[in-house]
Amino acid sequence: AHGKRELILAVAGDLFHEQGFSGTSMADIGERMGITGGALYRYFPAKSDVLATIVTRAVGALKVSMAQALCVATGPADALEGILDAYVSFAVHNPHLVDILLWEVRNLPDAERRVARREQREYIAEWGNLVQKLRPTLGEDEARVLVQAVLTVVNDAARTATLRTQPTLTANLGAIGRTMLSAEHESQRS
Repeated sequence: AHGKRELILAVAGDLFHEQGFSGTSMADIGERMGITGGALYRYFPAKSDVLATIVTRAVGALKVSMAQALCVATGPADALEGILDAYVSFAVHNPHLVDILLWEVRNLPDAERRVARREQREYIAEWGNLVQKLRPTLGEDEARVLVQAVLTVVNDAARTATLRTQPTLTANLGAIGRTMLSAEHESQRS
């Protein structure tokens, strides 16, 4: 039973990525698996429960990788680099989950959507806190916008099929993110 549940999540994640949550039915998921859509209801009471599980796991994976990076970091710069590297790796290896986090969270029922959005805000706020420690001239809003800009660059590259095949993508995205987050160019502005 546990294996079937995991298969449902994997197949649903692929279909939500390909067709969107709204464009995917339980019957579509069942058809791709070679079973009836009705059989899926033994594992998930509703399609939104499938989506909620996928989102919860993806956000959980991001939080765990952040916690791991913070635990081994020697300071704010090291922590920020660790979180950046972990996010780049997540995005490059799970572009369909990035898509779901970006576009499908809005389709969650209200309570689950609020939780997911709060978790996403807290995740970005942690990045922002580290940026502000390294660049004290930035306000909270500026730090958040900078973090969101970095995440957008990583997300867009990771979700671009032609870039995903490049063996240097992970290293290049890490370098771009470091450059965007660093304070080195601030002194040149004044």
